[in-house]
Amino acid sequence: MTHPLYILNEIKVSYTSHLEPEDRMKIGRPLDSYNALLSVWNMDTIDLYEEMKVMMLDTSSRVIGVFNHSTGSSAGVAVDSKLIFATALKANAQSIVLAHNHPSGNLNPSHADREITHRLIECGKMLELPVVDHIIVSRKGFYSFVDNDAMY
Repeated sequence: MTHPLYILNEIKVSYTSHLEPEDRMKIGRPLDSYNALLSVWNMDTIDLYEEMKVMMLDTSSRVIGVFNHSTGSSAGVAVDSKLIFATALKANAQSIVLAHNHPSGNLNPSHADREITHRLIECGKMLELPVVDHIIVSRKGFYSFVDNDAMY
């Protein structure tokens, strides 16, 4: 009998591809990111509570998938940088796009939005896994940190 001290659990993040790499959506500009993200956002709750998602890209800036990171309240959402990057690394992402919604419809980033973006950019630099944009999503439009020269 194996001693319980030597039994370990494996932690898994699953990913199933339904497309060949060349058939994946290519992200070339923030509008592409917004359209891809909107296609996976629940439009029944986009005006109700904040959600944080992470779009993972391959070396050709094609979408590997979108990770539903967290669900929050009407005024905020928790962001766990360790979970974001652990998942992106497990999926073999080469870059990521951050995204969250503002239920109010106000697309201007808050001070907290700017701080978390900066923190995640710095984490990505250390891991050689760049954050290429942060998109604030609403049903009527979006704010791109890249488009607004806010990626610092």
